[in-house]
Amino acid sequence: MTLRAYYRRALLLPVVVPLLFAPGLWFADRLPLGLGVLLVSLLVSPLVGGVPYLIFVLLLRRRTRGWPDGRLRRIALVAPLLFAPLLAAVLLPAAWFERGSFWSAAELVGGWCVPLALVLGYAYVAIAEAGRLVLERRGKIDRAA
Repeated sequence: MTLRAYYRRALLLPVVVPLLFAPGLWFADRLPLGLGVLLVSLLVSPLVGGVPYLIFVLLLRRRTRGWPDGRLRRIALVAPLLFAPLLAAVLLPAAWFERGSFWSAAELVGGWCVPLALVLGYAYVAIAEAGRLVLERRGKIDRAA
């Protein structure tokens, strides 16, 4: 498998990981409050950020077409930082409409949604990079370029 193909598959992590944790809802009431909030936030993240993430993936794949592997790896490492403004741009108008106040919407999006997206995004980057290292060491990913 090429590094490009691996990173294309890694883009599915924000969809696959919440699905893997979905059975945890059966036990959410037995978890400490912090873990319960984290679990619910993880499971709701594709619903809240799904459309912006789809837009981001389509733009990213189009923009990186033909890039060398080293550059793809660098873009993968900063992808959450690139996604955050797009997420804010999509969520802020919706939150503003729903809350009726720009500052209340900005507080929700800037104080909760975007920071959570960055934390989850870098968790996905860490998972993807760990997977890349394991697969490269096992010879499943070509190290060329």
